[in-house]
Amino acid sequence: IEGIVAEAVLGEIYQGKVFETIIRANITLAEASAGGKDIFSFDATCAGAKDYQDLAKEVIKLLKK
Repeated sequence: IEGIVAEAVLGEIYQGKVFETIIRANITLAEASAGGKDIFSFDATCAGAKDYQDLAKEVIKLLKK
């Protein structure tokens, strides 16, 4: 519930300045970081990798506007 509330509050405060993509909490992201690897080298199929791919796509789409 905290995440939902934070998302709503941030959305109101920073209208139009917050990405739609949400990077979910994921132990695999922490493991990759602790191992000194990027998430795509560590586990490209995990939810965190998918979230970062989605964020990259969102950024590219915005830059093309």
